[in-house]
Amino acid sequence: MLEMRKSCRHSSEVVMKYRPDNIKSEEDYFFGITQDISKSGACLFLLNEINVGDRINILHNPVTSDKSAVVKWVKKIQDGIYKAGMMFE
Repeated sequence: MLEMRKSCRHSSEVVMKYRPDNIKSEEDYFFGITQDISKSGACLFLLNEINVGDRINILHNPVTSDKSAVVKWVKKIQDGIYKAGMMFE
């Protein structure tokens, strides 16, 4: 597969807390588990549906601190489980 990232990716299994940009409540957030991460993006397993182009606010990111990201691709793994690639903004 052609590497598109600007930075080297690192395999990881870290829980990340995030909030879709269209949700403004401080109490509403979701969790994802990283498959890999770099300074420019991440691949996450999610339990809620998300779409290409959605913007999310990552509230816990061990590599780059809190950031915004845009979803670049999504693959449905099975009912209720999604794998998504995101680029940090």
